[in-house]
Amino acid sequence: FKTIFDQARMGIAQISKDGHFLEVNPRLETITGYSRKELLQKNIIELFGKGQAENIINNPKKCSIAFSKKNEETVYTNVTSSVLEKNDSPISYIALIEDDTERKKTKDALVDIQSKMEMAIRVSNLGYWEWNVENDSVTWSDVLYNLFDLSPSTPITSELVLSLFHPEEAQAYLKQIKNLLKGHKMKTKVFRMLTKKGKNLYVLAHTESEKNNLGKTIKIKGSILNVTKEKESEKELKKSYKLLLDQNERLLNFSYIVSHNLRSHTSNISSILSLLRETTSYEDQKELMGSLQLVTASLDQTLYNLNEVTNIQRKKSLLIKPLSIKKSIEKVLELLENKIQEKKATITCSIPSKITITFNPAYFESIVLNIISNALSYSDLSRPPVIKIRYSKDTEYHIIEIEDNGIGIDLEEYGDNLFNIKSSLNGKGMGLFMVKSQIEVLGGKITCNSKLGEGSVFKLFFKKNTS
Repeated sequence: FKTIFDQARMGIAQISKDGHFLEVNPRLETITGYSRKELLQKNIIELFGKGQAENIINNPKKCSIAFSKKNEETVYTNVTSSVLEKNDSPISYIALIEDDTERKKTKDALVDIQSKMEMAIRVSNLGYWEWNVENDSVTWSDVLYNLFDLSPSTPITSELVLSLFHPEEAQAYLKQIKNLLKGHKMKTKVFRMLTKKGKNLYVLAHTESEKNNLGKTIKIKGSILNVTKEKESEKELKKSYKLLLDQNERLLNFSYIVSHNLRSHTSNISSILSLLRETTSYEDQKELMGSLQLVTASLDQTLYNLNEVTNIQRKKSLLIKPLSIKKSIEKVLELLENKIQEKKATITCSIPSKITITFNPAYFESIVLNIISNALSYSDLSRPPVIKIRYSKDTEYHIIEIEDNGIGIDLEEYGDNLFNIKSSLNGKGMGLFMVKSQIEVLGGKITCNSKLGEGSVFKLFFKKNTS
């Protein structure tokens, strides 16, 4: 017994009925910082305090006691006391004193870390979830219920979770969860999701698995961060970047006009004026004056077109209103009546009268006029022009197709510059560039599919929600 007493890993003390230490082991000396001699001169009230000492004497049982060591360092202990009796009468007490300081400090540190993590989660709006695979129970943090517009009492099922994913994302997420169950790792990824009210969300999701000692997955847990604002900002940034690129392209186009088209006109005028100064023949002068008129008229048209394009780009607001597509097209066809008859063209419009778009009336007529006028001007001389106008729509655009059986366009040669000012496609460049500018200024776009000798199909995309 003496050996066990001296070598025990916990403090042991024999205490008298009045609370004095009768015997202590070496471990208790270490725990308290006092020597055996010092402890035998003390009452437990001096060491533990009156209230805690009374628990040992009057209520022998296991209890937690904190006290100050000799060096005033706080010690946390678990004390188990029992009564030593003789003839059913207590003669002393035995106290087993276990140093719990390190465990208490670790526990306090964990509580502090947990508190800080909870605060960080609240500040960052980071949602946490956990799926216990063994009993198929799911735990969500409050952030997730708020994020998806769900009541905290809502039962979380796999069906509910999948319904919160965008239809195009649900199967991809399900596949990754299955891979986690098989032991694979899952990369942090952005998913499109939906709240219970149908609001779109972008979330950054991180998921990982927890295995038991046998390597079997017992839990899958993850965190979700709402990055919708960041994703929307990214979209706006990309839109701004595209706008910058488009503006730069337009700047290059205008630079081309100044350096090429205008210079060409001024060079022609200069040459004609030089010839006029040198010739004395009335007939030659008359012919040169006719050429000068043609060149100046061409220069005037170029300047007008250039001014028209700059006006389109400069306008910050335009009159837009609902337009009947069919009526607006009929109005354009009336303007082209003479040219249609001259070419003996057949034009069919299969668009119902009730179909409308919201657009600027003048721009719409100008766009259609340019496309149909080009179809008539560049028709195949071996056959009468046939022009078909159709309508369709998708989730974002009203689409008008204008198909002709003209000479067609070599898209391999002209495709990249078809809608640029510098396109040298038999003079179509400026007209098609104006069409592109007019439709894009209100959020639309234009495409062309064409084959030499067969004809062309121009598709005009008009934004449904134009503002």
